[in-house]
Amino acid sequence: NNIENKDNKYRTIYNILHIMGNYFDVKDKDNVYLEKSDIKIDNLIRLGNIYNNILKLPHGENPVNILIDNIINNENVLMMDASKLDHYEEVLLYLCQKIYESNSQELKRFGGDILYQLLNNGNNFDYKDALDKIEDVFSKNNLPVVGKKYFIYYFLNKNFADEDLSNNNIISPTLKDIDKSKRFEVIFSDLMRCTLGSNNNSMRKYLENIYYGNQLYAKVIDNSLSIEKLPPRECEILNEFLNHLCSLYNHTKEGEKNPFNLSGNLRNDLNKLVPLFKPTSRYSLPDRIIRMYGYSAGFKSFESAYKYMNNSVSDADLRGRKMSKQSFSLNKGDMIKGIGDVKYLYDILQNGSLCKEFLGPSMDSDTTPLDTDLSLILKNGRSISSSIKDTISDGYGPVYFVIKTGKFPMTRTKVYGDTKFITTGPECFITREEGHVGIRTGFATSDIDYIIVEHDISSLDEIKFCIAFNGFYIPVIDRKTEKLLFTPEEYDSIRSKMGGLSYYDVMDYKLSNNLKVPIDYDNKELMKDAKNKKDGINSIVEKAVKEKLGYKFKTFLSTDVSVGGVELIDTGSTGRGTNVGKSSDFDFIMRVDEVADRENIAKVLCEEFGISFDDAISKNMVINGSNLRLKDIKIQGIDDALDIDITFISKADQVTYTTDMAISDRLDTIKKTYPDQYEDVLDNIIYAKNYLKENNVYKPNHARDRQGGLGGVGIENWVLQNGGSFYDACKSFYDAATENGIMISYKSFCQKYKIYDFGENYYNGKHDEFVSNNMTVEGYKKMYQAVCKYIKKYNTSYHYDGEIREMTHSDKVSMKIVR
Repeated sequence: NNIENKDNKYRTIYNILHIMGNYFDVKDKDNVYLEKSDIKIDNLIRLGNIYNNILKLPHGENPVNILIDNIINNENVLMMDASKLDHYEEVLLYLCQKIYESNSQELKRFGGDILYQLLNNGNNFDYKDALDKIEDVFSKNNLPVVGKKYFIYYFLNKNFADEDLSNNNIISPTLKDIDKSKRFEVIFSDLMRCTLGSNNNSMRKYLENIYYGNQLYAKVIDNSLSIEKLPPRECEILNEFLNHLCSLYNHTKEGEKNPFNLSGNLRNDLNKLVPLFKPTSRYSLPDRIIRMYGYSAGFKSFESAYKYMNNSVSDADLRGRKMSKQSFSLNKGDMIKGIGDVKYLYDILQNGSLCKEFLGPSMDSDTTPLDTDLSLILKNGRSISSSIKDTISDGYGPVYFVIKTGKFPMTRTKVYGDTKFITTGPECFITREEGHVGIRTGFATSDIDYIIVEHDISSLDEIKFCIAFNGFYIPVIDRKTEKLLFTPEEYDSIRSKMGGLSYYDVMDYKLSNNLKVPIDYDNKELMKDAKNKKDGINSIVEKAVKEKLGYKFKTFLSTDVSVGGVELIDTGSTGRGTNVGKSSDFDFIMRVDEVADRENIAKVLCEEFGISFDDAISKNMVINGSNLRLKDIKIQGIDDALDIDITFISKADQVTYTTDMAISDRLDTIKKTYPDQYEDVLDNIIYAKNYLKENNVYKPNHARDRQGGLGGVGIENWVLQNGGSFYDACKSFYDAATENGIMISYKSFCQKYKIYDFGENYYNGKHDEFVSNNMTVEGYKKMYQAVCKYIKKYNTSYHYDGEIREMTHSDKVSMKIVR
């Protein structure tokens, strides 16, 4: 109990359990002296046995982590009646088995916290039903994040509706005084406002699917549109719409009593399910959905919720830009909240700063339940650093959110003081002395006025990136110097590189005028050839996984990570029409269940492609036991022999918007906006790849035949972030790399020039930056020479002799003309 460091506490408990489970003799227990007398030796013996039992489970180390985390967070386990540990073990084993079988990353991540909540509900709590519902919410992903957060809390804390809060003097006055039956309604209303006010991407996409799905449904109903003839994308929208409706209905009171089960017939399911929401001529289906779930939060129509989201974003962006022009200060009544780790920042910005009960970095409750803690600034006229130092928030950095005074009504102004009950909207209240306050449930990102960071912070670029991703400007200042570190111009620069990405609602794309490149191939023929080959590969894999393995099969990234499905995703340029020449090389990711036998799947695939698994191994076509690097594969109806790479990853490695999806998203926007120039953009990408290959600066540093180049997807992003023009991309590279006619160092260039990956990496879920991640010093030098040579083709007066030299006055004038 006296060990403060959590890592040391973890190791200590691990060692104790190991000793108690393997070496301790029960007959010697009377000789054990426990310094803390209320710890029971029988409990330690029992926990040691539980430790040994869960080690026998598959992936036994993970259940051990859950067990130890739970003991650290719930020390009552050491003091409770030893007979209750039978129930403890029963719940733990069921949870561990559920986690092992599930593909849900969230269930795995929060297993220890979920166990803590399950056990706190007592022996009569139906933990199996709760866990089944939690796993379903996590795996199906048919609800926006706000719905998932709420329902998980609801499943684990149903007793909150009946809890006696009359003697609780630190909880929200509204939750304390309101009718018990309304408590969950208040919490959900808060979550709705926080989510909409934070520009939450999952909520925005969810609302858009409800809107467009309903439009498609209306056309299907009046027979102006045939489901059987729907294009793949619209069919996907309609299926997603149906799944959303099913989840929404099954979480209503009527749906919990009589859940709706999808039959698989899209038209019949829609015809039966939609009327259950009781749409009318006055209230459309989207209106009915918003009224059912958002009425208590003040949203009475679909339009009102969507407007609230857009207005919150635009108002906050405008406020931030105005504030960036002024001096920064912390005044009496302002509130500040420290964020302990930058890795949580994007999630917080997307969802709002929520109380710990709602699956933040942890989902337990702190000393003041169901509120997010902040510090109140109590004095005027002090420096920002001194003001923070006087608060409890000091030391909770390196990032601090600032909320200027006046945004939230105060319903308790001192500890144990009189309270004021409010019926709607957010509330703020004193929770402890010394300026410690809480905001009920949480606050939206649009409530943040500016962000303070520690003077020596190393992750400033990541913070800027997170803010740009979130979609509205927030000033960032240095705690020590009080200077602005992130300007509106920097924010706009990052967002400009996101042009054409519908996922981030940056639909505008500025197309270059410099799109002509010398080519001698037909894009349409190349794309037709690649599609024919890919269809042949897909059909063989589909047959293998459906008929021989019994899996469901998809050729796209799905949000549904339920067990029993396989996803084969073309991640190479062949899927986007940006492949160089007539392609015979295809790269795929195969997403499989966490517990799937990958080697067996690989074996079946090899056999279906006409090669034995043993032969594939002997010819080095099998990597790490299952990943396939198949060479010279012949497919019926296709003349060329194909090289097929299939890399296995788990569906638990949750990504939602990948690198290849981001590139395809941008290309789709260009195709819709500039249909006549679309193929010109593809030409530029293909020409850029060919040109850099010829100059030996194509392969990235982490490739087998490394050249220190940007790599294939790096080049695609580079060209697309420069108006679709290889020439413009070269010019931007040259301009950033040259100062006073001299090439700057690679280190300086990396700090100055960024090529962002706005999609997630399949393997780690992170966003790459292709200059610092892919290039090398030598690659940078070769790239510089290559872009200079290419610029010369468009500007014959720019003399280039292969040496890096200072430019003459006439050179500079010439380059200005090019600009």
